[in-house]
Amino acid sequence: MKLYELTDQYNTFLERIDDFDEETFKDTLEGLQGDISVKAENMAKMVKCIEADITAFKIEADRLTARKTTLENRKNSIKKYLQDQLTLVNMKKVKAGLFTVSIQKNPAHAKIVDEDLFKVDVKEYLKYPAPTIDKTRLLKDLKAGLDVKGAYLEQTESIRIR
Repeated sequence: MKLYELTDQYNTFLERIDDFDEETFKDTLEGLQGDISVKAENMAKMVKCIEADITAFKIEADRLTARKTTLENRKNSIKKYLQDQLTLVNMKKVKAGLFTVSIQKNPAHAKIVDEDLFKVDVKEYLKYPAPTIDKTRLLKDLKAGLDVKGAYLEQTESIRIR
């Protein structure tokens, strides 16, 4: 019997409680409670098993996240080393077997030197209701050659492996 069917029987029993004599009342109630308690115990076991799985998955996810971070750091370290070595020998591009390794310019981006000074002196770049810097507008104006106090246009390079 399903738990919802037991619940319906229990509710029906409670509605008709006045129709039963003392002996029938005790027997029926005991039978219903026994069935419900067995099903409730089994469902409680299922909940505990699911909670254990959730905990195990969280631990595994944390472990994998840490592993991913380690590998990303290692990759970035190797790429930086490669870029530094190519820069040291003044090479921008190398054909290396299956790969072409080159140093390319990244898109220019706005660099804010002093955010407090910037927010006070250059208010036209603030967006509201919470004052945040409109970096898209700032980048556009810096690319157009405007001199903005507290900010400048920065051009960096990074290694590309194809």
